[in-house]
Amino acid sequence: LPDISKKMVKILDSFLIDLNELKNDLSSILDSENNKIGINDIDERIFQYNRLSKRYNCDQDELVNKIDYFQSLINNFKNVHEELKLKKQNTIKAEQDYLESSKVLSNKRKNTANIMDKMINQELPDLKLENGLFKTEFDDVEVYGPVGIDKAKFLIRTNPKSEMNEIKKISSGGELCRFALAIKVVSSLNKIKTIVFDEVDSGIGGSVASAVGERLKRLGRRKQIIVVTHSPQVAALGNQHLKVTKSYVDGNNVTRLVSLNSNEKINEIARMLSGRDITPEAELAAKNLINSK
Repeated sequence: LPDISKKMVKILDSFLIDLNELKNDLSSILDSENNKIGINDIDERIFQYNRLSKRYNCDQDELVNKIDYFQSLINNFKNVHEELKLKKQNTIKAEQDYLESSKVLSNKRKNTANIMDKMINQELPDLKLENGLFKTEFDDVEVYGPVGIDKAKFLIRTNPKSEMNEIKKISSGGELCRFALAIKVVSSLNKIKTIVFDEVDSGIGGSVASAVGERLKRLGRRKQIIVVTHSPQVAALGNQHLKVTKSYVDGNNVTRLVSLNSNEKINEIARMLSGRDITPEAELAAKNLINSK
């Protein structure tokens, strides 16, 4: 804004000079009551009238009125200098207020990030990420905007010998799901009463899937947790089970949601373990998973 203001002031100064010169020319031409003029002077004056009328796109008879018009322009441009000065002062004040508010916001972000990092890292051991570490860092932005003077980025490492890097660059699918679960748990502790997890156990199995299911189960003691899962280890730990089925009926795709009783739950967990055919071994394993909770 300061560079633009200087350029505008320079242009306005130049135009102001031209207007003053024009005013003087018109005044000297029109103010001739006390001067004696000859034929040559009259011809010269007519020539000047023609030149000025063409220059300012008006009739010769209207040139007299142009004096008042240009004088009003001069007065207005004099006021523009004051307006530009005031706007510059307001701009500087607004920038100072913005920076002060942005610094307050930045400090709050960093303080909150420290608390959040600590809480997320406390969740990791329960999710079989004992050597994992989560950290929030802030970069200064080059162009100020409505989000403030810095930008947050989330870094992780999955073992002590690794370097911290952005979560999207170094984590596998299973690790990403577990970090996402830890973040979701922490961010939902205070305000949210119902949390939906859509395949949060994607890419994991065995003891890791069981650990995720245990964490979801504990979270469910305080909140309503809805989990969409294909993992029998996670499904076995739920209190209520709804089976989702899809079919093609009369040319339409139909989705059904069925609540399972205890026997149906065992059969469904067994099917998830063994596939299409439910074996006695899978049924026994399903009962063990359910009873282990």
